Amino acid sequence: MFSLKAKDYADSLRLVRLAAAEVDGRFAAHRRMIALERASLVDELTPDEIEAARASRWITTSGRTALPMTMPLIMPAPRP
Repeated sequence: MFSLKAKDYADSLRLVRLAAAEVDGRFAAHRRMIALERASLVDELTPDEIEAARASRWITTSGRTALPMTMPLIMPAPRP
């Protein structure tokens, strides 16, 4: 958390919008960096490796990751 050091309400609105734009820019830059890293990784994989990754992560046609129905959502506690 940080202070905007605003003088009044109008100034705080202006400063929070500037801060939000800066944070949005940082996230956009990070998303671009991650996309470039992933693109280069896919270029290095063989088609068989890509298909194995798809099958193991259960990527749906919508692009979202889904858990397989056989995977337990809660792991049982280890026995002593």
